[in-house]
Amino acid sequence: MNFRTSCRFSAGAFTLLELFTVIAIVAILIVLLLPAIESNRESPNHSRARTDAMNIVTAVKAYNTEYGAYPNVRPSPARPAAGDTLVGDMVVGRNLFPPPVADNGALFDILRNLSNATTNKDFAGNPRHIIFFEGKSVSDPSHPRSGFLDNPKPADLDRKGSFYDQWGTQYFVIFDTNLDNEIDVSKIYTDFPASKLPKTGVGVFSFGKDRALGSPGTGILHQYKSGGKTSDDVISWQ
Repeated sequence: MNFRTSCRFSAGAFTLLELFTVIAIVAILIVLLLPAIESNRESPNHSRARTDAMNIVTAVKAYNTEYGAYPNVRPSPARPAAGDTLVGDMVVGRNLFPPPVADNGALFDILRNLSNATTNKDFAGNPRHIIFFEGKSVSDPSHPRSGFLDNPKPADLDRKGSFYDQWGTQYFVIFDTNLDNEIDVSKIYTDFPASKLPKTGVGVFSFGKDRALGSPGTGILHQYKSGGKTSDDVISWQ
């Protein structure tokens, strides 16, 4: 191999090494940017969920102002003797009293002025026929998201009228039926102990994209915040 050929080979090898280096740097940058890209993609969903949550809070408070009580979302006409009322499709926390209502549809039937066979039979829960809350129906009843399950499949009739967030989980609503001017979320989020309970009559929360309480994938278990991390949950009281 003569001197010129050797130089050309060396120059080509160096260029190839540079190319691999650039590719490696680009790959590292992509990995570093993925969380930010995903966060930006989820930002509109979080904004929508927070807007929904605040609108629900406003509707329940307006009902309370109109009727002097919170909606009775249980089929039995007797109100619970103690404890706050929680509605939502997933049982969260432990030793909650009264136990959570399985679906939020009973609440929204009352707020939407829709008659049903139990909590709002013959409009007993909203006798003045006031519409406190409005919203669209979900586009796909098989996978309800971003709206009301108004036309459920036969297997899901018990969830008719339930209100779902952008990720396919019902919104959870808790209200102060024991009238102690705070909502007891201490058994739901452990970073809200009895000394730090939200001083409000109504709270709404969503499990976010991971559809789990807190963010288990990042080590935030049954907490809204842990150390310097915040879960992907959406809550109304902060």
